[in-house]
Amino acid sequence: MPAPFDPSSDSLATLDVTPLAALHSTDAGPLSSTMRPEAALRSPQSTIQAGDPGFYVGLGVKNAVTAIYAIVSAYTPSQFSIPFPPSGGTTAPVSSVERVFGPEIEPLASCLTAGLVMANFGPGGTQRNGPGNPLQSLVGAYNAFRVLDLCNTVSTPAGPVPTFYLTPIDGSFTTRYVRPNESGLPSLVTEVFSSNRDAYTNPHAAWYAILWNFETKRWNVMNTSRGNQAAPGFAGDVLSYAAPGNLPELCPTLPPLIAQDIHVLDPSTRRFVEPGFGGENLTNPIGPGTIDPAGGGAPNSTACFKPDATGPASFSFAFLPGKRWADWELKAAPAPEPAPTK
Repeated sequence: MPAPFDPSSDSLATLDVTPLAALHSTDAGPLSSTMRPEAALRSPQSTIQAGDPGFYVGLGVKNAVTAIYAIVSAYTPSQFSIPFPPSGGTTAPVSSVERVFGPEIEPLASCLTAGLVMANFGPGGTQRNGPGNPLQSLVGAYNAFRVLDLCNTVSTPAGPVPTFYLTPIDGSFTTRYVRPNESGLPSLVTEVFSSNRDAYTNPHAAWYAILWNFETKRWNVMNTSRGNQAAPGFAGDVLSYAAPGNLPELCPTLPPLIAQDIHVLDPSTRRFVEPGFGGENLTNPIGPGTIDPAGGGAPNSTACFKPDATGPASFSFAFLPGKRWADWELKAAPAPEPAPTK
C-alpha cells in the first residue's frame, strides 16, 4: 500500500486531477446526509421507533490534525449490499433510501469527508449526480465512494445541505482503486488533507480528497474545497454511521467495515504519525478512540451492540490488536448461543 501523501514535502503537481472532470452533485438527494443526526437502528428482533437514536462509532481525533490517511473497506453491490426493509414500501418512488456510511475520514476543521456509502433504493428511487443533470432512476443496491463538501451547500426547505461527489464502486472502480487489505477484504486507500499548515484556523484553507490509483501508481484528486468547519468540541474522525428512514424497521445486515493503518498529520511537527496504542506520537495526544454506539451519549442507542430485552446484539465494534486507539472494525455480532435443552 502507498505511503500517505505529505503536503509538507510532496508536490501538489504530482496529483492527478483527471477525476475532477466529472460533475459534482449539488442535489439535496438521499446521499447527502451527514453524520448529524445519527441513525435510528435497533437489534434484529426489535422495532425502530421514531426518535430512536442510532450508532456512531470510530476514532475521534481531538488534536487539530490537518490530514488523515487510512485504508478503508470498499464493496461492490455484488460483493455486499445492505437490505431494503419491507417497511420502506414496495412501489416506486420510495420515500426514503436506506443508507450506511463509512468508514469515512474527516480531519478537524476539514471541508471534506471521504469514504464508503452503501445505499439501497428498494423498488426504485431517484438520485441526481451532477448539477443540471436529470434525476437518475435507481433500483436496489448502490455502493459508492463519496466525498461530502461541508463548505459548499445548497438551499432546501429544511435548511442548507452539503454538496457531494459520488463515484460508483463497480468493476472499473475496483480495477483502479480497490485491493485486498491484510485480512483479504476489499479496500481502498484514501486521504483528506489541507495544503495549509494553519488549516484549523484559516477560514480559506484549501482541502483535498484523494484516492490511490493502483493502476497508475498516483494519487487521484476526487474533490477540492476551501473553507473551515472548525467548531469548539468538534473532533476530526474516522467513523461509520447509518441513516435509515423507513421506520419502523430492522437493523441492517453489515459486511465487515475496517479502517486500518490510520495516519494523521501533526500540525506542530509537520509529520505523519500513527496514533497507535496511546497516541503518544502526537504533540498533543488524541486520547482514546471512541467506542460510541450512543452517538454522543443518547439513551437507548446501544441496542444494536448489546443484548437486551428486545433481542441479541446485531453489531460488534472493536479496535484492532495493538491499535485500540486507532484502527477499528465494525461487523455483525456472533450469533447467540442457543439455550441448553433439558
